[in-house]
Amino acid sequence: MFFTDAVQEAVKKGATTIVLDMSGTTMLDSSALGAFIYARKLYPRDKVEIIIHKPQGYIRTLIENARINVLFPISGNGEAA
Repeated sequence: MFFTDAVQEAVKKGATTIVLDMSGTTMLDSSALGAFIYARKLYPRDKVEIIIHKPQGYIRTLIENARINVLFPISGNGEAA
């Protein structure tokens, strides 16, 4: 199942907050970053909060450099969501 499909399924089931655990993620490509942006377009913050949890090292740097953290709060590693 793709990320956006999983988000849509969770929302259909009534989720208003989705926590994406990225603690074990070691690689993200431009398609993944695009999926984050698409999910935010589908579900604005006032409808669904998607939280990126514990991105590590390179992944966290990539999320911050691409400014995805502006669209989604980051939790874990000393930061509050």
